[in-house]
Amino acid sequence: MKRILLMFLFTCVLTGCMQEKAADKPGEPSAAAEEMAAEEAKAEETAEENEGSKPAVRKAGERMVKTVNGIEYAFRWCPAGEFLMGSPEDEPGRFDNETQHRVTLTRGFWMLETEVTQAMWESVMGTTLEEQAQKMLHDDTEYDFGVIGKHTLRDLLGFQRDEDPAKILVGVGSDRPMYYVSWNECEEFCRKLSSKLGMTVSLPTEAQWEYACRAGSETALPNGPIEILGLWNAPALDPIAWYGGNSAQDFTGTSRWNSSSWPEMQYPGGPCGVHPVRKKEANAWGLRDMIGNVSEWCQDYWGDYSASPTSDPTGPNSGSGHRISRGGSWGSNALGCRSAIRGWSVPGDRSGSLGFRLVLASPVPEE
Repeated sequence: MKRILLMFLFTCVLTGCMQEKAADKPGEPSAAAEEMAAEEAKAEETAEENEGSKPAVRKAGERMVKTVNGIEYAFRWCPAGEFLMGSPEDEPGRFDNETQHRVTLTRGFWMLETEVTQAMWESVMGTTLEEQAQKMLHDDTEYDFGVIGKHTLRDLLGFQRDEDPAKILVGVGSDRPMYYVSWNECEEFCRKLSSKLGMTVSLPTEAQWEYACRAGSETALPNGPIEILGLWNAPALDPIAWYGGNSAQDFTGTSRWNSSSWPEMQYPGGPCGVHPVRKKEANAWGLRDMIGNVSEWCQDYWGDYSASPTSDPTGPNSGSGHRISRGGSWGSNALGCRSAIRGWSVPGDRSGSLGFRLVLASPVPEE
């Protein structure tokens, strides 16, 4: 029961409620898989051809691949446009901080197709997942987590300073999302990758993140509405997200967390954690794992929305010191995995459920 309470408490903190290609199956590829691969290859060729020309006509979801240190970074084009940010008052699982308002983004941007993987992180930053976990365990800073007070990260999660970092991992693999990374370290990753790419890489703004997640949709999820049948049970999430209700399914490796005793599950629980990227369906713009797997850091400070229309918002100029995270994770309950859900944490937070993805910041090849 203590483990359930710890996980639920940490999920609450991250949700702020206290204030490309899928891997082929064995056998011959289907005609649909071959057609999808051909379309992606054609999209990549088109993106590369258009990259140096201005103006270039780009379609939403167009794919562009950059290679750094032998690792491919696939980006998807998100065109300029406007959308309703936040959620309607009758959306299941809604929080009051999701005030719906119209947002215009005047420039398109390229967003990484998946979360930053463990292979990407190690090639740029030179530290392993286990070394990042040890940083968290040895961090003696008492961070201010709002109404629950000040705590070290290890105390918040019930860990001990001298624990073996290998035993607090929640999924290891070059193609799994990176986690145990602070907002500050993600900023450093962006600076180093920018130097290697010769292009400006950054965390997305909160508005960019939600716009890309929705990909033209106005429902609770990119693939439609959500019906929450239990705390960790929303069947509409299953095709697109690894969340608390299904993250024990097909999980391989060892994990500190076990969902067997979590209530109201979509599937029977067990050892659970992060899964390889690209295993769930993409949204309309080809972006994967926007919901679930790991929550994703954004640039913005935490702050309340205005109900007024706005253009290119970047959040408050300053604030409590908390930074935004979005999307929910492998341990989140159903209400914590929606397009509009907002999370926050302290910039120094290194969590087993918190990662990031990138955008190519302006100026970039435009529409």
